[in-house]
Amino acid sequence: MAEGGTKKATYVAHQFLPFMRKSDPEENRFDCVAFDGARNVRLAGELIEKHFPMVTTVHGAEHSATLFFDDVFTRCAPLKLLSNFSNWICIMLESTLHAPNALFKKVTKKHFGLSLGFIQPSECQMAGHELNLLRLYCLRAPILEVIRKKTFLDMNTAFHAPTHVLEKPEF
Repeated sequence: MAEGGTKKATYVAHQFLPFMRKSDPEENRFDCVAFDGARNVRLAGELIEKHFPMVTTVHGAEHSATLFFDDVFTRCAPLKLLSNFSNWICIMLESTLHAPNALFKKVTKKHFGLSLGFIQPSECQMAGHELNLLRLYCLRAPILEVIRKKTFLDMNTAFHAPTHVLEKPEF
């Protein structure tokens, strides 16, 4: 798509067909392809079936489930508040502000042996909001260490106010 392609069924099918032909030149090894429920990729599966007669296209439900959970996390007030809080923490520590980002990377590397960051939710990512909240929970100790550091407290940012939520044991 970076080269001007579109998400039309023919484009999607032609992304898969060269690999499939190379892997199965006799067109008799592939028996199933699975796509999400979006119309264009369902049609791409049908096009692949025409080239590979043994193939059956099955439709995954992850697209619908992802849209459902996206709705839950954007329309249910308590979950929306929690998701916004998680996004706020992510912006605070991983934004373009170099000092907080560098400090956060250093502390997560100390805790986990590698720099570990947040997972931003996306409408095309299964369980993105849930993963974001789980990552916030996993990163709680390094986040608390960062926000308690004098170097962070001395930074002239507007990011200090809601961090007290993380200090609560019930979080």
